[in-house]
Amino acid sequence: MKNSVLNKLLSLLLLLPLLLTGCSLSLFPGYRTCSTAPASAPESWFASDSGHYLFNTGIDIYKKHFSGLMVVKAMESDHYRVVFLTEIGIKLFDMEFSADSAAKVHYMMEAMNKKALINTLSRDISLVLMNTKTEEIPDCLRQRKSDDVVFLYRDRGIKNYYHIQSPSDNPYMARQTGCITNKVKAWLYGNSASGLDSVLIRHDNIRLSLNLYRIKE
Repeated sequence: MKNSVLNKLLSLLLLLPLLLTGCSLSLFPGYRTCSTAPASAPESWFASDSGHYLFNTGIDIYKKHFSGLMVVKAMESDHYRVVFLTEIGIKLFDMEFSADSAAKVHYMMEAMNKKALINTLSRDISLVLMNTKTEEIPDCLRQRKSDDVVFLYRDRGIKNYYHIQSPSDNPYMARQTGCITNKVKAWLYGNSASGLDSVLIRHDNIRLSLNLYRIKE
């Protein structure tokens, strides 16, 4: 009897990784597969030839609020430097993002220097930068209600959904999920003529949000 119970437990443990990595679209209703895939994949708003972006920024982390300026500088393709300074010139963080490695922290304010917070913040910024896009062809989906195209990228157990509204190639919304819960959503506002205007990032399950409003120089 004991051996039978142990065998069942072992079988469940062996199946657990498959269950966690094999989540289907049925867990996230509202999508259907594309009958015909678009000719091109989505493009990041932060192109390598755009120099740098300056944002008036507010960050709310639990019960703390920080406001100031965020600079996003494209170093090369899929490689960015992101620095956030408060209104009085105090640096909160300085991070570097590249497609082939985890975010590199050059500086993090002591009050924010927590591994879990750094990981969450770096994933949020990467989601918007779109620097983690792989060379693999993404899954093409469509929203059932609007029929807008959605591209799904998988990155080490994380799913990044980019919503595209024709005729633009830039996403108007990005969503990142794990296997069970929605983690974070980002709304991107702008147009092809003037470029990116603002970005709003909201978490479903933790009190963390970012508001970025571009300063045109």
